[in-house]
Amino acid sequence: MGRGDMNVIVMIVQPDMAATDRRQQRQQDRKPHPKDRQVSKTSSHGASIAPIGGRTPARFGVGGVAPGPFGHVIVIRMCGRYALTTPAEVLAQLFRAAIDFELRTRYNIAPTQMAPVVRSRSEGSSGDHREIAALRWGLVPSWAKDASIGSRLINARGETAAEKPAFRSAFKRRRCLVPASGFFEWKKVESARGGRAKKRPFYIYRADEQPLVMAGLWESWTDPESGKPIETYAILTTDANDQLRDLHDRMPVILEPEQFDVWLDPEPDDDPGPRQSLLKPAADGVLAMYPVSTRVNSSRHDEASLIEPVSETGGNDGDRDDSTPSLFD
Repeated sequence: MGRGDMNVIVMIVQPDMAATDRRQQRQQDRKPHPKDRQVSKTSSHGASIAPIGGRTPARFGVGGVAPGPFGHVIVIRMCGRYALTTPAEVLAQLFRAAIDFELRTRYNIAPTQMAPVVRSRSEGSSGDHREIAALRWGLVPSWAKDASIGSRLINARGETAAEKPAFRSAFKRRRCLVPASGFFEWKKVESARGGRAKKRPFYIYRADEQPLVMAGLWESWTDPESGKPIETYAILTTDANDQLRDLHDRMPVILEPEQFDVWLDPEPDDDPGPRQSLLKPAADGVLAMYPVSTRVNSSRHDEASLIEPVSETGGNDGDRDDSTPSLFD
């Protein structure tokens, strides 16, 4: 579905972007500071909102936020909604994996919600030793002080995930597959009356109508208060292919069935090359897309109508003001 470890667009103009970029580059690889946890909150449609001058965006790669006294900036994350309507038995056969929970049809999976991922049962096992498990979307590194960082780590850049502190351990040992039927992306559409441009959501799915499988990473974090583990995941992204570039410059990494074994192999390997080579854009023609209703902008909605096609000029259901930024831009 960027900067640093996540794919983002920051809706602000800064006068000295060169100095800002240099400052952020020095900060990206640092571990989190306690003040970082005081900055971010999440809007009703899933975008992180951070005060300008706060430290979280630069440290966690959430966006290009420069210090300054001017209110708030909205950080919009890429690959922030997807659907999964594939029956459980189809997924179990595709992945040769066990599933021991009720899989509910979902039309609008959003960050911090539970969703299924496919992983090896344990290190040293592969192939038929897979399971489909329900994890929370938004990776929480094992060293994190609290779980709030997860809402800002829903995506990881495929180009740098093997090196970044938040993702490198998971990249080495805890890779997963994230099944979907399709994902959502937003495109600016000029108003017919010459007013403010609107954001039209598109539903993107495999042209062969098979399940769409995204590369992911998962982690286990222990709650210091309860002592209970919380398992979370992030979706890997790469450059958009020509087909999707009009919508966004990034897209999720999409894997083919013959690549599942390589990606899920749980054996640690000092050479990430074979897996790194998988993290590339899908070939043009693999995906298809069509416009859908803006009702998908709200995570409160989760019904079949969200993936039904509408005209590019229709389908604004009055659910929200079109001047409000969506998850993507």
